[in-house]
Amino acid sequence: MVAVWLVHVGQKLLLWGALSAVSLACATLILSFLQMMASYAYNWLQMRPIPTIPGAYPFLGHLLMLERGGKEFFQQLIHYSEEYRHVPMLKLWLGTVPVIATDKAETVEVSRW
Repeated sequence: MVAVWLVHVGQKLLLWGALSAVSLACATLILSFLQMMASYAYNWLQMRPIPTIPGAYPFLGHLLMLERGGKEFFQQLIHYSEEYRHVPMLKLWLGTVPVIATDKAETVEVSRW
């Protein structure tokens, strides 16, 4: 009689344990996603004043526009730097990572910290 009762309680405990594990995993994923979004938003706000090439997609940036081969990729960067020669810096988004390209040594500032 006691064994039947213990089996029923054990099943409930197993169900609650599984539900709590799934809930913990979901909460971890949601918090990681929110942290990634906050980091992306911070980078985007900090880099907003720097001119960029039009046509960037959210979270993908300019990756769909850039060539895949090494030589073609650098030829495309040279083309963009010549096209936007009038600006001191040019911003490209490679996924969620901003990349700054410059062709003038005067625009580089050395940080001393």
